[in-house]
Amino acid sequence: MTEADVADIARRIHTRDVSLWAAAPEAQSIVGKRLGWLDAPDWLNENREELTTWARDICGQGFARVVVLGMGGSSLAAQALAGVFGKTEQGLPLVVLDTTHPAAVTAAAACLPETLFVSASKSGTTAEVTALTAYFYQQVKAERGRAAGENFVAITDAGSALQRYAEAHDFRRCFLNPADVGGRFSVLTAFGMVPAALLGLDLDRMFNSARTARAASGADTLDADPSALRLGQAMARSALAGRNKLTLLLSPQLGAFSGWVEQLVAESIGKSGIGIIPVIDESLPIGAYGMDRFFVAVTLTGDHTLDETLQALEAAGHEIDHHQLDDRYGLAGEFFRWEFAVAVAGALLAVNPFDEPDVVSSKQTTRRLLEGKKEEQANSIGEIRDDAGLTLRMPISLVDEDAGLSGQLLRFFQNAGPTNYLTLMPFLYMTDDVQNALSELITALRAVLPLPVILNPGPRYLHSTGQLHKGGPNTGLYLIITASTDTMLAIPGEPYSFSDLNNAQASGDFLSLAALDRQVAHLDLGSSPQQALAAVTAEVQLRWTESA
Repeated sequence: MTEADVADIARRIHTRDVSLWAAAPEAQSIVGKRLGWLDAPDWLNENREELTTWARDICGQGFARVVVLGMGGSSLAAQALAGVFGKTEQGLPLVVLDTTHPAAVTAAAACLPETLFVSASKSGTTAEVTALTAYFYQQVKAERGRAAGENFVAITDAGSALQRYAEAHDFRRCFLNPADVGGRFSVLTAFGMVPAALLGLDLDRMFNSARTARAASGADTLDADPSALRLGQAMARSALAGRNKLTLLLSPQLGAFSGWVEQLVAESIGKSGIGIIPVIDESLPIGAYGMDRFFVAVTLTGDHTLDETLQALEAAGHEIDHHQLDDRYGLAGEFFRWEFAVAVAGALLAVNPFDEPDVVSSKQTTRRLLEGKKEEQANSIGEIRDDAGLTLRMPISLVDEDAGLSGQLLRFFQNAGPTNYLTLMPFLYMTDDVQNALSELITALRAVLPLPVILNPGPRYLHSTGQLHKGGPNTGLYLIITASTDTMLAIPGEPYSFSDLNNAQASGDFLSLAALDRQVAHLDLGSSPQQALAAVTAEVQLRWTESA
């Protein structure tokens, strides 16, 4: 492709030429309703002063923290900004709650009168957000009575169920986002900028960075910078050449940016059997990286942490796209650069990056399980138990009962080839001990497997990488991990609990992946997840050595 061809793609994106991504009129109509992200810097410009004033007022109302209740694109921007910037002197500490595990929900219910809850859902019907909002509203109401709504803010689209709920319960504020901005492209609108304002960030600097990035993405401007086009072109070229493991390397201060990139790339490109697999939070010896990798580095000017790594990767023959930011506020422009690059990659790969056609299957299966209905494919699932209380479920075609649970799990891992990737998907209460146990298991697996080993906690990943798992290339191995819990927490207005919802989401995704003939297994750790994970790690280390 010539430079003129690539420049033409940039012009067509800015003129909203929907034929870049879709041929059928119906599909083009849908794409046309998802291109508002190109105007997001204008939205920020129009709202930055009012948002800053509002947030300063909030900080003077006695609140001690902000808890964002959101999934996927409605919360990953907030999580990235909170992780990269932290709280400023003018702002409040902010955390994201994007789990349905009852123990995590209970742990978040501290200091309720001093907590501002931000319920964020574009559709207004996201199951997790609906359940969490109802629960925390009930808890705050028990302490504050009719004034409970003062502890809540909503971000949603006009006319949604969440808007109606916010109005009926007298929320302090309901921000209505532009309807033509998709969730994962919404960081520079209310879904990202309301949390940014509450953190006390300088929205003027955020705007200037975003405006500069948009101007640079244009092919016909004096400010043109080919970095977004170059990144999108490199993503597509690498994917077509079999280098579809996009491995993200970041300056330490930018580490929290990785989750947002992971969702944008996975959910935008992972469909129709095509996909780019984002690999984040990974550090391996240079020789351990296969030639199916494509590296993208984003570093801060003056930070030399990755210099030796990048030089060694280049010497080993790996392709690297390296972009530098002047400071952390350059992240606003980096958000736009990645959005534009994904739009370019989608056009070059003949993929529509603005839909997510395969995520609905897991949601539907989860709903049926909560209604007590048996799934037809349940008859094709095999189950193995051991004396320690662990249970392994797999498609029956993969089960060898004589191997035992440990042997069967080892065989599942050993099915992986050099072009595969392995994803661990824990629906667990992620305490420090559990996270450490998962990290040790991942380290053990990386030591013996010649492929990326990725951690995607559930149910977060259902709104992030779940589209890639179901719609992308059938090269993944997926291990869903659950554990039993004694914490029973009712969801107001529902006949099921948070524990029921969490388990149904895990089982629903397992059954959905199995129905698509994906290589998937479901490991239940019983009542002691930390100890069970340690035992699995020991088995990997011991039995892999024995079988070598």
